[in-house]
Amino acid sequence: MKHRSRSRVGLATAAVVMLALAGCGGSPTAQSGGQNAAKPGRSEGLEKVLAQVKGLTGAERRAKLVELAKAEDKTSGRPFNQYTTMNLDNSRPIAAAFEKKYGIKQELYRATGTTVVQRVLQETRARFQNGADVVSMNGTEIEMLDRAGVLAPIEVGVAKDLAFVQPTWVSNYLNVFIGGWNTEQVTDPPKTWEELLGSRFKGKLSLEVGDFDWFATLVQEYFVKQKGMTEQAAVDVIRQAAKGAYGVDGHTVQNELLASGEFGIAPSLYLHNTLQRIDEGAPIAWDKPAPVQPLIVRANGIGINVATDRPATALLFVEYMVEDAQAQIASFHRTPANRNAPGGIPTQYKIINVDLDDLLDNEKKWKALYEDVTRDATIKGD
Repeated sequence: MKHRSRSRVGLATAAVVMLALAGCGGSPTAQSGGQNAAKPGRSEGLEKVLAQVKGLTGAERRAKLVELAKAEDKTSGRPFNQYTTMNLDNSRPIAAAFEKKYGIKQELYRATGTTVVQRVLQETRARFQNGADVVSMNGTEIEMLDRAGVLAPIEVGVAKDLAFVQPTWVSNYLNVFIGGWNTEQVTDPPKTWEELLGSRFKGKLSLEVGDFDWFATLVQEYFVKQKGMTEQAAVDVIRQAAKGAYGVDGHTVQNELLASGEFGIAPSLYLHNTLQRIDEGAPIAWDKPAPVQPLIVRANGIGINVATDRPATALLFVEYMVEDAQAQIASFHRTPANRNAPGGIPTQYKIINVDLDDLLDNEKKWKALYEDVTRDATIKGD
């Protein structure tokens, strides 16, 4: 067996982010929506916009938002700003399509989640006048902004169609963890999580060594809540599976190695990476004859900065992102959050959502436990 120390930037571990949260009055360890959580900020401008579109649906709602947004665009004197963690190869085409449709130019600031969180908190606290209007990022990081009170309560017209809806943000695309296998090595695919992690695939299994969020969710939401196991017993299922498994650092690398036959099966592949490999002709499957269910879903989200002075434009863009842009998101091999979009999760499949609050509050526990569970895995890709 080959071992190595493993480190990964944590969800809320960067000291500068923690200081920024403290400075803004938010508690990074308080439960969102709980007694000690920071209350969401208020945007009087956004409240007025929501009042003007209340009761409107479909094309009528969109037309009103466009009218209000174009009025803002004429008087604002500054560009409309999106801060995002989505790579520019994806975020730029979406911004360009939005501008082409409505004539409203968008400026993009793209950085890592830690950097975006830090910048939004600092600018909002300093009352900076040309900061983020909307923020699009990983669900755990956007939850950090929610806890700090810098996101405004919103309502979107298609909320019922979205996979994940919070008071201050909604999901715009998803990271979906799936079980996948090399069809040349696995001719009788597993039907359940117990079977996938069981002895039948000993010596063929790969685990992504940073997937503590997948691990925490499978343990708590599936084995404990749905199957009635104790947490310890659930952890032991994955601990046994990890003995003799191949550890891989990175989902893209894991997909490449699975396609090349370095191992036969993996329980936490990203769906969008897997679909891309399948499209390229790789001998990988995940849903034939059926997927291992429930699928585990971690949301990425978009919200509106409480400090925006372009609330109608911000709401228009959010609704554009979770309606019009969903097909474009699918074309990037990402998983749309809107269940009606092409490439979204089929409605017949069962899902469980990653508990973002738990990840923020108990990150150290789950990271340490998963690292311990996967300690003896043979590392591939060094």
